[in-house]
Amino acid sequence: MPWWAGSMIQTLSVEILRFRQAFLGQIRAFFDSRGYLEVQTPALNPTGAVEPFIDSFQVHATGDRKSPAGPSGGTEGYLITSPEYNLKTVLAASPVPIYEICHSFRAGDVGAEHTEEFLMLEWYRPGATESDLILETNSLLVHLAGSFPLPSGLRIPATPRTLAVGDLFARAGIGGLGRDALAKAAVDMKLGSKADRYDELFFSLFLNRIEPSLRIPEPVYLNGYPEELAALSNTERGLAKRFELYWNGLELANGYEELRNKEEHLRRFKEFNDIRRKTGRPEMKGDPQFLENIEKMP
Repeated sequence: MPWWAGSMIQTLSVEILRFRQAFLGQIRAFFDSRGYLEVQTPALNPTGAVEPFIDSFQVHATGDRKSPAGPSGGTEGYLITSPEYNLKTVLAASPVPIYEICHSFRAGDVGAEHTEEFLMLEWYRPGATESDLILETNSLLVHLAGSFPLPSGLRIPATPRTLAVGDLFARAGIGGLGRDALAKAAVDMKLGSKADRYDELFFSLFLNRIEPSLRIPEPVYLNGYPEELAALSNTERGLAKRFELYWNGLELANGYEELRNKEEHLRRFKEFNDIRRKTGRPEMKGDPQFLENIEKMP
């Protein structure tokens, strides 16, 4: 949990505040040692998240004054759910490794491990493959473990452990990642119906049959996601070039080989908005600056 909850600052000891400062300092030391530049991007954007299951906070100006320099005529905008669109825009103009540690906001994202406002670390490395990013993510964990003791029973191997999503589904008795196989398994296991969308079938099976097996004491990197769940990553031979990091049952991070085709982004944004509409969420426009610059990104 962050050290704040909602709008309430929690009273913390000096020791905890110093620990937090040291922890963020070690993250910065890791990236600085690898030639990354730390950047700062806006927390207020003209558009919100297009992703199907992420909800943004909309911001309205108070009073009668209007600010023409504002994100949308000066009267409204959206708090970022991640710095992704902004960082990719920066990367298009300055193609060097960059990172940011910033406040992000997700409406309704509240639970034992979540609050609606939180710190997010995001980084981009030109030319990196999916395997490169897995290695670098694991190296960050190893670096942090060198300065901060791990909870009892947890460990970080020097060589990252990867598992293919298709293999995990097969172990759970699910015949494949195609829609028909997922629908059959969901019906047989009473976890869905043939009328469900692909994402509903996949995540119902994943959360109930796969995720419990990931409560293991070392980090594990899942890859080989189906192209239907590519998000904003490239695809190859029907699979997405992306991974997710789980540790002790929690998803902590994800990484992509980035999609750089504007028309494909627009197509996926349309699919995302179709799901948003069907699930009662407002449709969202893609960030125009991001879309204008995406094909310039290295």
